Amino acid sequence: MPKKYSSDKEHKQELLSALPDFARGYIRHFSHDAQDRSVYAYTYDLITFFEFLIRSNPVFKDRKTSDFTAAEMEALTPMDFDEYLADLKDDGNQTSALRRKLAPIHGMYAYMQSRNMITADPSANVKVKDKFLDNEIVYLTDEETASLLSYIKNRAILPGERVNQKEKERVRDYAIAALLLGTGMRVSELTNIDLNDIDFSTNRVNILRKGGATKHVYMSDTVAMAILDYIEQREFIEPADEDAKQALFLSSQRRRITARTIENLICRYAKAVVPYKHITPHKLRSSFATSVLHKTGNIAVVSAALNHKQLSTTQRYYSKVLDEDLKEAAKNSPV
Repeated sequence: MPKKYSSDKEHKQELLSALPDFARGYIRHFSHDAQDRSVYAYTYDLITFFEFLIRSNPVFKDRKTSDFTAAEMEALTPMDFDEYLADLKDDGNQTSALRRKLAPIHGMYAYMQSRNMITADPSANVKVKDKFLDNEIVYLTDEETASLLSYIKNRAILPGERVNQKEKERVRDYAIAALLLGTGMRVSELTNIDLNDIDFSTNRVNILRKGGATKHVYMSDTVAMAILDYIEQREFIEPADEDAKQALFLSSQRRRITARTIENLICRYAKAVVPYKHITPHKLRSSFATSVLHKTGNIAVVSAALNHKQLSTTQRYYSKVLDEDLKEAAKNSPV
């Protein structure tokens, strides 16, 4: 049952208490000439943003939304905001909603700069393009997917690189890319996987879904073998802390790998293989969705695999695949 408040003021104070000091200061500044409903909306949207950071980045694990600092906000990258927008998009938010939810973030950073809390605004160049949902589905074809995995698996060790370290990273990175491409899971879900979450007898992986529910996905024999190859090497790595002892994937610092590290390595590999496409880990999720739809035509299966709350969210992938099939049919027409 929703909590009852004795007054709007009490409700507002509770919401504000969930924000860090700098965000609370921005909301109070914003409220001077804004309607109450706009103030509530901006407050909720900022809380949602901080909740996303806690959920998606192990660095912020177990934080409260009120615990963030201005320095941490300045240290974020445009990729963090792109992933946030992609996460909102997965929940079925339309273009107008994405713009609205980005507005308080831009406003908060502008406020922080005006108060000399930060010098740089990492969100400055983050925009929501027109028809963001309909025309911005970027993904790898099956041929590009094969090329990317082959590049990671067979990448040459460059002069000056530590052979043992780079070999370990290559096996790890191949397993990570194969798991993302083979299951469609989110990066935040992958970083939270522990060694005991994998059942190789059934090729099943338990993952902590967005919202806190534990569910499972299935992987192919190829993906399972890639993970087993990595685990063989991982046995010779001494984890740096208790959390790392349980974690499946470790960083070069021997700690649980972070979403930021995965984003950087995927972008680096993809740039070498498909420089004409802007590929991020979320685009690997799109690659999984379009590939499965091409092969099965079953939108319900894809929706369940991606853990979409609404089938309409998955529908945009189906529309993209259908459009491509229509183009191919036109090429093969008898006229």
